[in-house]
Amino acid sequence: MNTPFFIAKKIAKPSKKSFSSFIILIATIAVALSVTVMVISTSMVNGFTNEIAEKVYGFWGHIHINAFGSSGNPVDQYAVSLDDEVIKNIKEIDGVTSISPIAIKPAAILQSTGELEKTFLKGVGAEYNWYAFKKYLKQGALPNTSDSVVSRDLLISETTANRMNLEVGTTVNLYFIISDNPKPIARKFKVCGIYNSGLEEFDMLYTIGDIRVIQQLNKWTNKEAGSYEVIIKNTDQLDKFDALIYYNYLPGKVYSETIKSIRPNIFDWLKLQKMNGNIVLIIMLVVAILNMVIALLILILDRTYMIGTIKSMGGDNRFLQRVFLYWSSFIVIRGLIIGNVIGLGLCFIQLYFGVIKLPEDAYYVTTAPIKIDWLMIALINFGTIGCCLLFLIIPSLLIMRISPIKAIRFN
Repeated sequence: MNTPFFIAKKIAKPSKKSFSSFIILIATIAVALSVTVMVISTSMVNGFTNEIAEKVYGFWGHIHINAFGSSGNPVDQYAVSLDDEVIKNIKEIDGVTSISPIAIKPAAILQSTGELEKTFLKGVGAEYNWYAFKKYLKQGALPNTSDSVVSRDLLISETTANRMNLEVGTTVNLYFIISDNPKPIARKFKVCGIYNSGLEEFDMLYTIGDIRVIQQLNKWTNKEAGSYEVIIKNTDQLDKFDALIYYNYLPGKVYSETIKSIRPNIFDWLKLQKMNGNIVLIIMLVVAILNMVIALLILILDRTYMIGTIKSMGGDNRFLQRVFLYWSSFIVIRGLIIGNVIGLGLCFIQLYFGVIKLPEDAYYVTTAPIKIDWLMIALINFGTIGCCLLFLIIPSLLIMRISPIKAIRFN
């Protein structure tokens, strides 16, 4: 029989009028609040970083293959051409979803009913992966770039549509500035659809159409593109796939880089959000530990007579330490259960009902996103138990200084 556990279980529920019950209540609330904040902050930070990263990946892909001489900026491109064999080999890499050519044409002016708007045309081909834009499409349809003739479909953002009063079916002109042509070259397009990715800095600048329009303007062959977008299944292995493609599959005239390298400002900002989340976790863990240490000290002092009695009956210091550590573990576990129920409950409410709203122009999302990482939740729970019990060994040493004679006489 585990006698320390039996004693701790018996004294774990003191009478409502005792001072110990008040201390236990305060300690339980402190642990519950700490765990609640840790669960919510972790889920929100994970949701936020995942949502924004997915938006950027959806707009630009995961890995870009460029010609040497390009700066890495999608609008500063030299023509790149990959052999069919190279493209086939990259497609067959386990973990690669797709590879497709794209091109960006800057200095285009959108005109409708006399209004002018600067934009960049992103040209895509029949192989383009529309997985993200299918989610972002608000009206109309995606551009049809699979026909044998050059498509004049144009996908514009909701931001551009609102500023210029454009609708699906409206005809617009794009004016392209060509370096060897003194006059802008005009091309007529029809708005086929309107999208909203939530990435304001991209939405307000980019329209999407047929890559063959840009190939004709740049006098490229149908095998040349500004770059190639590679989509992979697991973004956690982005750097691994980038190195694999670059060193094993690409010819010497081209190179690959991840979108994190091309758009570092957004991903650096996301790293900062994760760092803030980690700081919150540390602060809440410290709060839980400090409250439990103080609670255990008070409980030991409140049970001085019990300690003296057990010592006088032959119980040693280690025996009593185990009693109080078991007692403390009951408080921590009770606080963990309450904290998880409240924290996960609030997360599920936000996940399904979107109670917390955010300004999209500042945060790229309309509601606070939630992503529950069950492994992280488990680490929070086991980490809280482990850290609390580890630090509670220190106040439990106070038992060694309690003399049984003085304790009984004091009572």
